[in-house]
This record gives sequence, structure tokens and C-alpha cells, in this order.
Amino acid sequence: MNMSLCDYLQGSMDYGALERGDALHNLRTNLIDPNNVLQSWDPTLVNPCTWFHVTCNNDNSVIRVDLGNATLSGSLVPQLGLLKNLQYL
Repeated sequence: MNMSLCDYLQGSMDYGALERGDALHNLRTNLIDPNNVLQSWDPTLVNPCTWFHVTCNNDNSVIRVDLGNATLSGSLVPQLGLLKNLQYL
């Protein structure tokens, strides 16, 4: 069976992780972060479960974003609705 590189990458990519990362990155860009506590929120790292202040369940779904003592300001973004399993913000 011949498989192109594009077919392989599409089959192995976790689009859910990209979507979750995009939602959190949109939040980051909408916040003022004077102490750079969100510097690990790098959109080039596909899985946001590796980011500081983000907790995921066993299915790699974001369940918690803990920014309580981060001295952030700004607005929440509607993309947070993509985090279907989010229980704590």
C-alpha cells in the first residue's frame, strides 16, 4: 500500500489537540501577562497538556486551567467553548 506523506501526517495528527491548543492560545493573546506565566503556551507545541497551568484527563482533554495567582488581566474568549471537558478556569 502506498501512502503519501500528506496522508500519513493527516492520519497521525491529533486535530483535537490542535483545536484545544488554538483555544488556549487565543486566550493567551487576549490576556495581559506581565509576569510571563503563560510563556509555555507555545502554539507550535501541538499538545496543550504539556503547558504549565493546564491539566488534562487520561484522554488528553483539557479539564483545568489554573491561573488564579497569575496576575493576569483581559477578557475570556469564546473559543474556550471548544474545551468541552473544562471543569475549572
